[in-house]
Amino acid sequence: MVLSLFTAALVAASGGMLSLIQMSAEQSRVPVIANASETSRPEEAALQCLPDDATNIILRGVHEHESTAGGYTHQMTYYLFGLTSEGQWQEWAVMDFEGVCGITYTTAWGETLSEHVDMDVARSLRLQSYRTIAESIGGIEELKKGILAPDDYLGGMDSYGNERLPTFAPEDIWALHQLGIYPPEDTYTIQEIEPYVPGQLSQ
Repeated sequence: MVLSLFTAALVAASGGMLSLIQMSAEQSRVPVIANASETSRPEEAALQCLPDDATNIILRGVHEHESTAGGYTHQMTYYLFGLTSEGQWQEWAVMDFEGVCGITYTTAWGETLSEHVDMDVARSLRLQSYRTIAESIGGIEELKKGILAPDDYLGGMDSYGNERLPTFAPEDIWALHQLGIYPPEDTYTIQEIEPYVPGQLSQ
């Protein structure tokens, strides 16, 4: 089912997770960030790590993070992008460490953002992402309508033909609650995650 407010379905953000509303095709063409070679923005280094075929690039969140390892403190910046690659809408989280970028998460991995970054980073990026989406569709109330719309709770069917509830990542539910959006508990499940191990790098 598709909301009448949008021309695109809800984005499945980790193997079927219902976590983001995808903007319409027209909307997604507007706030595009230039290719890395054409920009002098702070996220320039992060843009270098996005796929070569990426289009409709939208910056959805930025989080400064401090990590201590081996007696040294490191300052890192995480960027959350929405983009189109290989004909599909995707999310990519990229870390910038002193001008060097590294991929920390993509929806193509079928896992949650919080499995690849600290939970506080995941929560911050997800909250910013929801706010960005809300701004693009007319505000928090419109986002709330989209999240709580009955049709969007159709998570599909399992192999036995039973209706399957959509699954949210823990950081998604936390972020929605910060915005005053409380999906009824019997309408979704929370994905079990493998906790992120500080210091691990995805790629």
